[in-house]
Amino acid sequence: YVFDELFKTELTDLYNHFQSMILPYDCWLTRWFLTLFTLLLPSSITVRIWDCIFVHGINFIIKFSISLLDFIQEELLMAKDEFEVSDVFNLLKKESSTECQNFKENISLDVDDLIKKALKIEIKDIDKYKSNFEKKSKISLKKLDIKYDIKSSITYSLNTSLTNTTNLTITDIIHEQHNTSESS
Repeated sequence: YVFDELFKTELTDLYNHFQSMILPYDCWLTRWFLTLFTLLLPSSITVRIWDCIFVHGINFIIKFSISLLDFIQEELLMAKDEFEVSDVFNLLKKESSTECQNFKENISLDVDDLIKKALKIEIKDIDKYKSNFEKKSKISLKKLDIKYDIKSSITYSLNTSLTNTTNLTITDIIHEQHNTSESS
């Protein structure tokens, strides 16, 4: 949700273009986040991004995504459908500058420049974004405690009395939260 709000404000034209193509985040952004860019970018760049995530925190993923979209915005705005968007994204995986038949511009990534731009992006109003998310999804984030720990990955716990909290998935927690809010 934070990405969505930042995307709308930072790259309004591109956001509107993706909306007009009905291009859901499931088609591209979810893969970026879940794989930490390994399926999108060359490994030499991906490792640099991982370093930045460890140094600057988890929000760097969102900031870098915005920086990357800004860098390829011109090519993405020329895309007529999700297949051409995918073509542009596929160009990024190449180690060197490449050219796509449908686009005249070469895409050559300067990771240092992308990182500098990402670090300049400020995520303001995060509490407002959380509040809007809670209203829209009817899920209270106050009851969902998400802890990030490098050694144990991500652990989830719910600050309510659930009988079996050992093997809870995020889906279980959301389902429980939804049931709790319906019964209230």
